[in-house]
Amino acid sequence: MKSFLKKKIFFFKKNIINSKIIFNKCVIWFLIIKVKHKISIGECNPIIEENNLEKYEQELVLLSKRINLIQKQEICYYYNYIHYSSIFFGLEQVLLGLTTKFPIFYKSKFTIGEEGIPINYVIWLSKDVNYLINQIKIKYDLGFLSFKIKINLEYFENQYKALKQINHIYPTIKVIIDANECFNNYKIALFYIKKLESINIIHSIEQPIKSNNWNDMAKICHNSKIPITLDEELFSVNEITKKKNLLDIINPKYIVLRPNLNWGFNGVKEWILEAEKRNINWKISSSLETTIGMNVISQWLYYIFLNKQNIKYSYYNSSYSTIHHGLIIKHFVNDILLPLKMKNGYLFCKYDKTTWNITNLI
Repeated sequence: MKSFLKKKIFFFKKNIINSKIIFNKCVIWFLIIKVKHKISIGECNPIIEENNLEKYEQELVLLSKRINLIQKQEICYYYNYIHYSSIFFGLEQVLLGLTTKFPIFYKSKFTIGEEGIPINYVIWLSKDVNYLINQIKIKYDLGFLSFKIKINLEYFENQYKALKQINHIYPTIKVIIDANECFNNYKIALFYIKKLESINIIHSIEQPIKSNNWNDMAKICHNSKIPITLDEELFSVNEITKKKNLLDIINPKYIVLRPNLNWGFNGVKEWILEAEKRNINWKISSSLETTIGMNVISQWLYYIFLNKQNIKYSYYNSSYSTIHHGLIIKHFVNDILLPLKMKNGYLFCKYDKTTWNITNLI
């Protein structure tokens, strides 16, 4: 059993912007393990750790050394040495791949291209009214019916104007408004949310104020006519007791779950079980992974939750066709080649060895 790391810089396409960050490039580590003739790769993507990359890399190097020393394929042997969610998720990926046949983690109708995952299309931050309307038109014509639009306070009036026109032109679509914590407090958030209430296509609003303000977020959820979704709010909450308290106090309509930021698939499933007990809806999103990470997230999501023959969670018994997940692809100009594609508002994958290129990693 041999573990080693590969570091690579990925460059974002233009206009990948939200209310807090302009994304230019991302340094990503790949944790690679070889066991005899088997090989597996896990993506460690420190998307929110930009100021801690040196410490992040040191932890990864030590983890790789421990894998070579301990020679165990069970994650429990390494958990106490990990302090970053994305490193835990990378380890979870690579160990899962050793138990299956990387890059196929879960054989299903998804991996042979017969069924896809319903997704929303993300429109990044812009104040250009015509651009926003045109982006909706282009993707609507390609079959998308669900969209996520990034907003901020500075551009709000332009974005509001665009949303009103979009509502008139495309009354059947659904739009998720992603505020990325852009409103200063709950009073300001409710003021702007009230303005948006007349726009019928708005499905929900994600994370209107900064995280760790549970009581204020609870007031927004209680007083908003538009459903509120928690996103950044969940990043630093890892203990099961705290998860329960957060959901009980805030009581949102939705939560967004990201394996890279919520301590992997195990952490995500914990959130799901607690959310379902409280009739809180959930959906899975990516956090700007490469196709290495997107490959395992999409396969896991389909097999565990969307596979109609393998339904384990009650939420999907009645909502399979109505929930659109936030699985974003094609945001890096130098991404790794993998047969993931968006078509008619769905994410599809058809595995073919000729279209899987990892030689530049190993």
